[in-house]
Amino acid sequence: STAPRQNLAIRVLRLALIPAYKNGSIPRDIAGGLRCTVKYEPKEKEVLTSEEIQSLWNRLPDRGAAQLLIMLYTGMRAGEVINQDPSKVFLDKGYMIGGSKTEAGRDRVIPIHPAVADLVRELIVERKDGGTLLYTTLQARMKKILPNHSAHDTRHTFITQWKKLRLDDMILANIVGHSVASITEAVYTHRDPDTLIEEAVKFKYEVECN
Repeated sequence: STAPRQNLAIRVLRLALIPAYKNGSIPRDIAGGLRCTVKYEPKEKEVLTSEEIQSLWNRLPDRGAAQLLIMLYTGMRAGEVINQDPSKVFLDKGYMIGGSKTEAGRDRVIPIHPAVADLVRELIVERKDGGTLLYTTLQARMKKILPNHSAHDTRHTFITQWKKLRLDDMILANIVGHSVASITEAVYTHRDPDTLIEEAVKFKYEVECN
């Protein structure tokens, strides 16, 4: 939308103009009058209900449902699941190395929740029935499977449920690839796979897994 782009442009101008004023390159503080006054309300993401998550389990072995369940139990983005390197999936150890988008998100340890271990093996490792669906195909499937949601809602649901269960926030940051606010937190969240897996297996939804 226009609002966040306008605010970004204002911030960039301020970063450029403030040093220029301080070193005398421009005669007055032009940046002082620039303010990010445009209010931007991000699109509210919808959390999947227990009934909707259960409906995905009930749809198996549908590939679209399987892909969404992997996302719901790992916090991975659709593109991360689609582009996951099978050689970096370690089913016997209970995790995979993957991720994308940001420095904190790339090449991170992602625990494979026991509930979706078989789905990961079939869809990502064995590429059963063609493997993961492309993003456009997945979105098209969702119009029938979960008409009120986007693929990214699965990640939002995972994060929301994790917090609801009061699991470790710093481990959550590691798993989903969120950056942390300080060097101390960055060191604290640099966990070994076993520690991440130990916390991740506590994660659950109120559903019956097939």
